[in-house]
Amino acid sequence: MNVLSYFIGGSRVDESPPDLRDFVSPSSMRDLLGKGDAADSFSDADMLLIFETKTQHTWLIATHAALYCVIDNRRQSYPRLLWRIPRDEVIKDGQIILQINEAMLTDRDNYLIIGRMRPRKFTKALFRSLPVKDSIENMLRHAFAL
Repeated sequence: MNVLSYFIGGSRVDESPPDLRDFVSPSSMRDLLGKGDAADSFSDADMLLIFETKTQHTWLIATHAALYCVIDNRRQSYPRLLWRIPRDEVIKDGQIILQINEAMLTDRDNYLIIGRMRPRKFTKALFRSLPVKDSIENMLRHAFAL
């Protein structure tokens, strides 16, 4: 390995990048999730992309019964469900009670804190027209028919 290739990418110049699968489409994501949770219907789920890089997408998905967070990492075989928050922890008496906060935990990274879940990075550029918190609350209102 020459010195220049080490500082640029840490790999040999003649090595090809690892094979990456395509991102899962929103409709395919609904199908995959629907196979795992018989108690919930994903066919009409609302989906919001909150984080986007060349290799990873993070989605919030709201159904009539829960809010889900799913990571689609192209280096892994399939998307992974990170967490599920049931409807009764999201709304009460027709109002959203779930805490949704934005934080800058480092100088360059924006994080989203939803309820008691671990902070997740989000891509601020995806929310130029409407702040991330408002976008999530709109999705929840639609999914829960508020």
